[in-house]
Amino acid sequence: MILLLNEAATNVRGAKESQRSNVLRQSLSAVDLHLHDFPSPLPIRPGIVVKGLDLSSCSYFTSNAVPLKLSFLETELKTLFKIGEDLRQDMFTLQLVRTMNDIWLKAGLDLKIITFACLPTGLNSGMIELVSDAKTLREIQVAGTNGVAGSFKDKSLFDWLEKRNPPEILKDVINNFTRSCAGYSVITYVLGICDRHNDNIMVTKRGHLFHIDFGKFLGDAQMFGAFKRDRVPFVLTRDMVYVINGIEGPDEKIRFQSFVDLCCRSFNLIRKNGNALLNLLELMARSGIPRVNLDAVKYVRNALLPDLSKSEAAATFTRMIEESLSSWFTQWNFFIHNLGQLRFNSEDNSMEGQDKLLSFVNGHYSLKEDGLITSVSVYGIQKRYRPEKHYVFILKVERENSTQGSSSYLFRTYKEFCELDSMIQRTFPEYRGSSSLPKGMTFGRTEIHEVAERRRQNVANFIVQLFSSSWDIKHSNLVYTFFHPMLRDQEESRVHFRKLKKLPQGHRRRGKSLKVIPGI
Repeated sequence: MILLLNEAATNVRGAKESQRSNVLRQSLSAVDLHLHDFPSPLPIRPGIVVKGLDLSSCSYFTSNAVPLKLSFLETELKTLFKIGEDLRQDMFTLQLVRTMNDIWLKAGLDLKIITFACLPTGLNSGMIELVSDAKTLREIQVAGTNGVAGSFKDKSLFDWLEKRNPPEILKDVINNFTRSCAGYSVITYVLGICDRHNDNIMVTKRGHLFHIDFGKFLGDAQMFGAFKRDRVPFVLTRDMVYVINGIEGPDEKIRFQSFVDLCCRSFNLIRKNGNALLNLLELMARSGIPRVNLDAVKYVRNALLPDLSKSEAAATFTRMIEESLSSWFTQWNFFIHNLGQLRFNSEDNSMEGQDKLLSFVNGHYSLKEDGLITSVSVYGIQKRYRPEKHYVFILKVERENSTQGSSSYLFRTYKEFCELDSMIQRTFPEYRGSSSLPKGMTFGRTEIHEVAERRRQNVANFIVQLFSSSWDIKHSNLVYTFFHPMLRDQEESRVHFRKLKKLPQGHRRRGKSLKVIPGI
């Protein structure tokens, strides 16, 4: 399996960008056939025996090494296979991170640290575990309308977390972020982890921040021309601080001071137990791992500020926080990295992306991810004028185990319903002949209230028919992708939903809520 994966990664890396998807599919098909005939233990989880690849979920990343994203049939664990880099550094760095986390946990300090498995499979190849429900900071910052300038926007990270978590757990999410940000600030400073940009800093849906890609560490700074790319002790940007401060209010300064206290306390705990790190580094000094030598021991020893008292070390680390936060270069570094990634945006290199379920939804969503839909209501219709005059249908969607009053409101156009209808009939031949939306020519103006009201009833009938179909159809990924709450739904709800609630009672009768599913 490893030999075939090496060959696949080499082929994809050596192919032209326009051909990489086809090369990926062909190369991984050989791996899939091999696993069907010869099931193999997964190297990073030997207890899991894999018997094939989920080829539709496999892809590659657009970084310099062009690593492969692998999805196996027998496990939900996603892995990354990488060639061209010595992953012994990453494996050893993660071992040092776990050692530091053990020191904190033994002292009763839980910094919500996330680590992951990393296993070299050869001199310059290896397999890495992918953390689920996590996005790179760049993906978060440039999402929506932010674009490449998203790295300069203070609220992008907070908005991303807020939209993915209900209000009742948002405080826990902010706590996870604050603690993990403090922990990794200390980790990256002490271990001298460099080449920090917004594609090797990640955040999970539940707020855990963590770092990846440790090819540059122990002060081996990445150069940008004649300048060091890493100019601060560690990465701390304004959008991170916005999350730490949490919901606006009088406690903002207190929250940030709590973050500073966490950093200082965790730093002093590592200083107190520094021999655990130094002994491990000395043991590995002759291992042959690049940069792991006696100079590495000196680097970490100096980073621990051995000549300072506990209070002096805390004051010094506080100044490092101020230095990192006040630096303009970090955000510009992120911006330059965003520009460098622009050339990849026009090409969707994911196999999954090539089979996009619906043209207006990015990604695939399922019952397992979003929760069982129990009720759908056509709540009303509203007029829009951008980019041109049209009507949207407001849908009230309720899901199993959702808290009372936490229904989501979705905004969909008639064209989008027609696309769903067509895709269902194309995907499920047995559904053909069921109630379908009228798609023929309508004479006269189509975007007027009378036509919208007729279509509203058509949409209601369509939804009734859809959720009267078989389980495989009504709870398919295609249907759940259509009913997945998107960023635009949250923005529309904020701006337009209150207008519907304020309409006079007489007007509401024409567009009253129409419950179409009493229970699914």
